[in-house]
Amino acid sequence: MSLGSFREYMIREKWVSLRDKNYVMNVNQEPIGYFIRKLVTIRTTYRLKNMQDITEMIIQQKLIAVRASFKFYKPAGMAEDNDEVREENYIGMLKKAIFSIGQKYWFESPNKEKLLEIKGNIWGLKFKISKGGTQVAEISKKFWTIRDVYGVRIDPAVSDEDSLLILASVIVLHIIREQQRNNRSFFT
Repeated sequence: MSLGSFREYMIREKWVSLRDKNYVMNVNQEPIGYFIRKLVTIRTTYRLKNMQDITEMIIQQKLIAVRASFKFYKPAGMAEDNDEVREENYIGMLKKAIFSIGQKYWFESPNKEKLLEIKGNIWGLKFKISKGGTQVAEISKKFWTIRDVYGVRIDPAVSDEDSLLILASVIVLHIIREQQRNNRSFFT
């Protein structure tokens, strides 16, 4: 079953992981997939996989960018060895606004059309995702936890493709938060 067919997800950070592996769970807290960082790459690359180890989405962070920017790709095929990134499978890019009150991101297609807008509160605990001005999903992060836990609720009318794109966007929000936490010094 594709990860895009679900409408409610929970993403929980692992306590200890040598490979940056985090599970995606359904509302019953059963694993339905995971995302993992590829260890040996020129640029940081993540794979969103279902529990059968089939890649459903590939996310690459841009090497040089003024703001956080992540490229999304469909996998090359449906086999287990479909981890190859091909430019013809490029879906679009998630970008972070440089200046905004609260957190603001958007997903744009290859022809620079905004498909999704993601707006978060100042603390980055709640996000609303809209498509064409209509809210299609909501993300909330638990505040009093040792490890990051995100809840994602997607409108049932959203297509499976858009649902998978929203899930991958939540993963990018988690990645950005992790990078900010790791780059923070004692005084900032």
